[in-house]
Amino acid sequence: MSLTLGNSAYGRIESTTPLGAYLGAGIWEGGIWGLDAGASSTLEVFGGEIDDLDVWNSARLWLYAGRVNTLQSAQTGSPHIDLFCKAGYSFNAGTGMLTGTWGNDSAFSIKLVNMSGYTPTIDNINFIIVPEPASVILLGLGGVIWAARRRRLA
Repeated sequence: MSLTLGNSAYGRIESTTPLGAYLGAGIWEGGIWGLDAGASSTLEVFGGEIDDLDVWNSARLWLYAGRVNTLQSAQTGSPHIDLFCKAGYSFNAGTGMLTGTWGNDSAFSIKLVNMSGYTPTIDNINFIIVPEPASVILLGLGGVIWAARRRRLA
């Protein structure tokens, strides 16, 4: 149902079962319903389904893919969250919804929740733009052409 990382803990979420339903008696079905990353912990999320993800103190979070319903940050200072996505993400300040496409081409829609007295969650996210494969190929091809031209001139 829930997971808490503290002190210098490291967590890596690669997949989970899909988020299910409340079965009663404190039992929830599927996914991770509450995940807290705090103190000096590090969390990497590559997939899976998380209902509520909370990041606090000096914890670091890397989001690569998966489903995160809500994200809140109780942190100040420089960004503590790196989100790897394609260009074209958008944030609606009125609804708090952050939408876009992960680097693996799957869509995300995350409700950002602000904590009173802390940096707004959107301002605590460092967006890492994952280039399209064609851009990477063109960049590599340009490097090969440059190296060949340099070799000819030498």
